[in-house]
Amino acid sequence: MKTKFFRSILVLAVLLVAIVPTVLADNGTDSSALREAVTLDGVRAHQAALQTVANNNGGTRVAGTLGHDQSAEYVFDLLDAAGYNVSYQPFTFPFFQELTPAELEQTAPGALTYTYGVDFLTMDYSGSGDVTAAVQAVDLLLPPTGGSTSGCEGDFTEVGSGTTLPSVISFPTQLARMTLPASRRATSR
Repeated sequence: MKTKFFRSILVLAVLLVAIVPTVLADNGTDSSALREAVTLDGVRAHQAALQTVANNNGGTRVAGTLGHDQSAEYVFDLLDAAGYNVSYQPFTFPFFQELTPAELEQTAPGALTYTYGVDFLTMDYSGSGDVTAAVQAVDLLLPPTGGSTSGCEGDFTEVGSGTTLPSVISFPTQLARMTLPASRRATSR
């Protein structure tokens, strides 16, 4: 039994040794012209040109921006000048760009302005707009004596009809969550 196994392994090894050099063999294509044409200075010149495009467009060439369009035009023009038959192929893709910094303020009972990047962040693909609404308490018990689960259920069935969730805030959510057992807090966030 062992002899058969080792014989099979030996045959496989011999086949691999015979096949691999054939697979890796030169296919007869002469790439010397390409290797001589691509130089470090040439690569660096294209990198510099594309960096200039980025610098002129707020530091970006990301798809969906003018920097991307100008980058595509740069490559298109180079290939066209080299004799290639070049065309653009339009396609759609999801895109999100925050055009203005988000703001978050508390207006009552005391004014408080939150700092973007420290106190809150914008979620990708967020809609735009201005939401100003009164806070609506949901399942709130004050003072929090261990019985309030405000914001922990997650279904907000107590909220009246016609109320949109972006304007509904359970208050004080952090305080209420601290009154739950640790195992419940982990699943309530």
